[in-house]
Amino acid sequence: MARLLPLGVLLLLPISQVTAQLSNKTAPSFVFPSGYTSATFNVTAHASSPVSRTDFSNAALLALWDLVGPVSVGPVTTTVSPTPEPTYYAQPDANHFHALIPSRYPDLKDTKLPKDFKWGFSSSAYQIEGAARDEGKGPSVWDFLSHRVPNEVRDNSTGDVVASHYYLYKQDFARMKNLGVNRFSPSISWPRIFPFGKGPVNEAGVNHYDDVLLSMHENGIKASVTLFHWDTPLSLFVEYGAWSDKQIVDDFVNYAKFVIERYDGIVEEWFTINEPQYCNWQFSTYPYGTYLPDFLAADGVSKNENELRRRFLCGHYTLLAHAKVAKWYHNDFKGKGKITFKNSGNYFEANTTSQADEIARQRNFDFSVGWFGGPWTDGDYPTSLRETLGDILPAFTDEEKELVKGSCDFYAIDPYSSFTAYAIKGGLEACTSNASHPSFPECAGSHSVASNGFPIGPAADPSMSWLYSAPSGVRKYLKHLTTVLFPSIPSIVITEFGTSEPFESQYPTLNQALWDLRRADYFQSYLDEILLSIKEDGVPVAGAWGWAIFDNFEWAEGLKTRFGVQYLNYTSLERTPKASLFQFLNWFKEHEGSGNGTVKLFFFVVSTRAQSARLCMNQLPAALGRNVFLRCVETGSPRGWLVEHELKARVAVSRTLKLNDWESFGGGFGPVSLQRVLRRALVMLDAVGLDGGASPVTTTGMWELPTLCLCCSTATTTLETSVTTTCLWARQTTILPLFAVSLVLNLPRVVLHHLAVIAAVAKAARAGLRLTHPGQDLASVQAAACCSYNSSSTRCSPRPSPSSAVTSWPLSPARAPGPPTSLEPLLGGSTLLAPAVKRLAPPHDLHITRNPSRNRADSPSPIHTRSCGPSTQPITTTTTAPFVPATSAKRRHSLSEPDSPEGGPESHRTEGRSTLHISKRRRKADGTMRLDNDASKRSQSPSQTYTNGSTRSPGSRSSLGKVANGDSHSKADSNGSYSNGASTSNGRALPATFYGHDREEVTRILIQSLTDLGYHGAAGALCNESGYQLEGPTVASFRNAVLKGDWAEAEELLFGSNTRDHGGGIELSGSGYSKSWGKSPRPPSGGLTLAEGANRDEMLFWMKQQKYLELLERRDLGRALMVLRHELTPLHQDVGRLHALSSLMMCQSADDLKLQSQWDGAGGESRTLLLSELSKSISPSVMIPEHRLGVLLDEVKQTWISHCLYHNTAKSPSLYTDHNCERDDFPLTPAIDLKYHKDEIWYLKYSNDGSMLASTSKDMSIIIYDTVTYKPIHILDDHEAGVTHVAWSPDDSKIITCCSQKECAARIWDVKTGRCLVCISDFTYPPSTAAWCPDGRKVIIGSQDTKYGLAVWDIDGNLVYTFKVENLRVHDLALSPDGQRLVVLLEARILVYDFPSYEKIGDWPLEDVKLTNVTISADSQCMLVSMNENTIKLMEIETGDTLEQYKGHVQENFVIRSAFGGADENFVVSGSEDSRVYIWRTNGHLVEALDAHPNGCVNSVAWHPNDPKVFASAGDDRVIRIWKPTPNPRPANGFSGR
Repeated sequence: MARLLPLGVLLLLPISQVTAQLSNKTAPSFVFPSGYTSATFNVTAHASSPVSRTDFSNAALLALWDLVGPVSVGPVTTTVSPTPEPTYYAQPDANHFHALIPSRYPDLKDTKLPKDFKWGFSSSAYQIEGAARDEGKGPSVWDFLSHRVPNEVRDNSTGDVVASHYYLYKQDFARMKNLGVNRFSPSISWPRIFPFGKGPVNEAGVNHYDDVLLSMHENGIKASVTLFHWDTPLSLFVEYGAWSDKQIVDDFVNYAKFVIERYDGIVEEWFTINEPQYCNWQFSTYPYGTYLPDFLAADGVSKNENELRRRFLCGHYTLLAHAKVAKWYHNDFKGKGKITFKNSGNYFEANTTSQADEIARQRNFDFSVGWFGGPWTDGDYPTSLRETLGDILPAFTDEEKELVKGSCDFYAIDPYSSFTAYAIKGGLEACTSNASHPSFPECAGSHSVASNGFPIGPAADPSMSWLYSAPSGVRKYLKHLTTVLFPSIPSIVITEFGTSEPFESQYPTLNQALWDLRRADYFQSYLDEILLSIKEDGVPVAGAWGWAIFDNFEWAEGLKTRFGVQYLNYTSLERTPKASLFQFLNWFKEHEGSGNGTVKLFFFVVSTRAQSARLCMNQLPAALGRNVFLRCVETGSPRGWLVEHELKARVAVSRTLKLNDWESFGGGFGPVSLQRVLRRALVMLDAVGLDGGASPVTTTGMWELPTLCLCCSTATTTLETSVTTTCLWARQTTILPLFAVSLVLNLPRVVLHHLAVIAAVAKAARAGLRLTHPGQDLASVQAAACCSYNSSSTRCSPRPSPSSAVTSWPLSPARAPGPPTSLEPLLGGSTLLAPAVKRLAPPHDLHITRNPSRNRADSPSPIHTRSCGPSTQPITTTTTAPFVPATSAKRRHSLSEPDSPEGGPESHRTEGRSTLHISKRRRKADGTMRLDNDASKRSQSPSQTYTNGSTRSPGSRSSLGKVANGDSHSKADSNGSYSNGASTSNGRALPATFYGHDREEVTRILIQSLTDLGYHGAAGALCNESGYQLEGPTVASFRNAVLKGDWAEAEELLFGSNTRDHGGGIELSGSGYSKSWGKSPRPPSGGLTLAEGANRDEMLFWMKQQKYLELLERRDLGRALMVLRHELTPLHQDVGRLHALSSLMMCQSADDLKLQSQWDGAGGESRTLLLSELSKSISPSVMIPEHRLGVLLDEVKQTWISHCLYHNTAKSPSLYTDHNCERDDFPLTPAIDLKYHKDEIWYLKYSNDGSMLASTSKDMSIIIYDTVTYKPIHILDDHEAGVTHVAWSPDDSKIITCCSQKECAARIWDVKTGRCLVCISDFTYPPSTAAWCPDGRKVIIGSQDTKYGLAVWDIDGNLVYTFKVENLRVHDLALSPDGQRLVVLLEARILVYDFPSYEKIGDWPLEDVKLTNVTISADSQCMLVSMNENTIKLMEIETGDTLEQYKGHVQENFVIRSAFGGADENFVVSGSEDSRVYIWRTNGHLVEALDAHPNGCVNSVAWHPNDPKVFASAGDDRVIRIWKPTPNPRPANGFSGR
């Protein structure tokens, strides 16, 4: 008897809906959506009476299963707990006879995917679950088809058992986790949730999927769920025909809402429907009328017509069902994820260039993905479908179109293969007009054979006759989808791709099946092409899901067609990884970008007082707001540290950390809130784990980071000490624990001071070292951590311990003879920590010992690690007991202040400038920054020793070359060698110069370059040995201030405090319009040294402008207006710029502001760009220009290239040897002569892709050549006069030609067919030139006609726009490649227009010349203008300035064409009236004058756009010459050597 529960009785517990912020160890709960009832079903009972379709009882369900018949039961019938996975899986090994498939693109080796790229495997419920009739599931149509319809499945197998994933899912997820697969895309079985497709919910089914998703979550596997993968409830077929009736829409929406409401918090993205194209090849072909009821049957309607109607009704209701769910999801439910549906589609390429084949190609697209393209277009079907199908195709109402339009958040495609499309015999019209035609309604053919007659790729198993591996097709398809078919797609995901290994099911042994090399090749090749699509084509591919995780039920092909990357034994259910699995995983291991891991942070709070513990428990979570595991340990309780409270939260953490996040550590340590400090601390910890070389705990991307132990008590107890030790060392993981750091809540500088320790621990742990403190009790720990800061009157003294020979860091840096001041040698490969470590002084009581768990305690050899500083005392690792150094018992609040207020000479000599923040007041008093060569303003303070190894002396400086970012260096003698500036090496004095270059300059540039290269450990080692630092603290503070947007601070550091507005003017934060300097003005101080010729007001204007824009972005218009009036305007900079800035006040939103100002906001790159510009005006002795070594090397290479006469390659020269290109490698030899024209050739031009060459002639013809064979493709002869000009459309599908006097017309031609599409003959005088608009839909034509001298026409010949200029007779014109500038040549004037607005922005008359030809460079910056007499000029488009002139050729009486050419357009080539071709370097050096076309002019030249070693010339001799390099001579016997 059915147990129908009223709403709210079952599963409606007071639990919160699962959210996306869950830790992988958090057990989420699920809410039972309102509006549904549930029941339990037991179909082992026997039906006692007939059922109707309104009956949802057990008897009704039994009646449905009776339609199916008996089902098989597998060997597993209960959920199985996972057994431990092996630590190693047997896999291919190149050292053991055979490797996996190598990439065809070696250059992709270091190319990474976008950091948020999603990858994993897909599957579907019916294909893997089994348990067909278990736990209340209703039958699906596939249960019925596989059991009742003979041969509906090729091998007559069923999905009754398959992989039994229904019971083995825990083991499957454990394996995925162990293999490193952290995403899985399953489907949910509709009839398992709603056994009848509607009605009550099946409790057992819901409980099952609860546990499935929880198990995925616990294993760190993220879910992307498909709601419907073809397993339609059989009940709906019996009741009304399922997807052929509109009722299905509401029933599906009802089902989808339930599932989404319950699981949205744990599912990242939803796929409503899998491949709705299945309505064609599956749904419409079910056996209606024989086995399934045919509700569409009607008298006089053929079976074929019924099938067609059913096909398109199914597609129609599928789209509506999806659209309703999607709009509800976003508009009503406010879902957290994304939603779309999965398309099935393949790439089609036209078999030939004929128009008929191209139409066939498009129709194939229309009837596959175009059919369901409404979400990306106007919500309707393609025109070809509507025109062909007529009333067979259901029509959308206007409301339904709006519903469909925009209903997908991203595009999902399953591009398994590709096809060649061709026109069917008999023509298109004969098919579209005859619904009984075998090709109707597509009326287009396709096959898996390339146009050359060879198969397009390796075939899959013969049962999948349509499936061939075609990797280049997937790349073409991705680009075609996102640029041609549906340009509005924001991102695209490949939701399935894979192949069936041929004859795999016939292999007699498992070993044979495991070497699935064709599948391995498929994955390697497809993934390579996907990566190329992202990197080369710019396609926004966001994910790729392989099919399938293991062999499964392959629909009509049954069990004998295998797609799995794991071999499934259908008897034992054992899964065995195949070679293709490792091919797939290894590819992602090599190419996966950063950012996919989930980060776990552990904080221990240790206290003897419950009040302190509770304080931390209450404040830490709110302060951190991140992925936190917090354990509170109350040591005063009876059970000690076993008393534990946990707070768990989950958030994805990015591995990318900007530099300004680090610099903030050095910016200031005033009264900062706990929240701010702890967030900074967390940022540091993130980076230690992610970029400091932390190892993953598992291969799933989980990371274990150092623990920060927060000791909140000043009491000293043995218990607390043991608790601290236990907490730290009991948690030994991949990165060893860890280090106790005291935190006093109201004085957070302690945490900042010791974050460097945490970084050091992580590095040392990986090296097998253990960091300890001098003493085993908490008092020493607290003393080391400055716990006395809890009270301004309290001093903490470390408890003395027996001394040792081990050298350790002193407690007080003020007394340190040479304390190590950087942890960079320990941090090694840490890319992001290096800037932070420079800002943080290390704890001076820390030393390192061997970790006994990794190294023997009696290891005889200590390990010495040098610090990056002047100290000669290394950090020492040893196995002896900790040593407490002899230090002063006093501990100052400032780590840089002497112990006594007076200081004294001795203390001054040893006092180090703190790397912690120096107050602005102290920085001004120091007065160390001054203008170059200004010795009169040097500091009068005693010599100071800095932590970066530099010293400041009252003596004069010798040269600017000795200034290290504002800190000059003087040599301090120490133990017979100079430690500052590294003037010694192994006791030997080093010269002050390095091959004539200043040693300090070279060293600092090398430090910068090593950092740029990512070798931070090496940079640190160089700092250590040389004593030089990249930047001084003031420069670092300035950099930080700019990147943080602290404009008052930045201005003060840059210019000093005596600026015109006393430190920055209007505040960027806070309230009111108060100044930022506080109640009293500060004493004046100097700023950073500016470069010679730097404009201080201009620099100030740049900063104020940024400040103004950021205020506008915040919509703080009042303050923005104050900045504009009182800070920007008084600087008297560009008035036009001020007007433009003031107009931005009218922007309605931040987005509008960014659009109008072409500025990317405070969160973009604007601050970084500002800093880059400002740095150019700061003395390079203070702030080394960015990437200095790279710039110097570029200059070296450019010098080589400029002096290399024949340099014709885009490849960068090697630095190993001096560069020189051979003359024989330059195109100086006529290789091919084309003699198809009958008169003078006036013009020639390569197509944009270089695949074709077009020439025009006085003989009234245009010839188009194929550039592989240089054979004519078309000879176009419709013109009635000589043809003077030709231009290619952007996609090379069309050309436009201009004809001389008599015809006075321009013609547009179709390149594939050679047919003239339109003739524009409105001219009285001949058109002389033309260019295509970027959209390929319009052309610009220039002529001698005063009425249409310069006009824009569409490709149908309609006039769009006429430029109104008096006496406008155009000789030539060109449109810049970026479509922004139109350059027009009149007889002696050059006009420049902003083409999008048609506004003239330049008009430059030239005297005593006649302009003939213009070409624009590929970067749209320069124009090449030919003119009489004998001159070619390279000019800047925006200004008209002449950059270079080229002479030597002859041009006096005729139109002679010139062009850019060669690699990177390094050359200029021109014809000449003396029968020669002239070639210059763009710097003006003449390269060659080639005898080219005797007895006449060389009228035109064209350089191949993709092959720099080929160009063409044409002349009066009727010949086109193709020029190439001189062939290499070969011996007569054909052999070149031994």
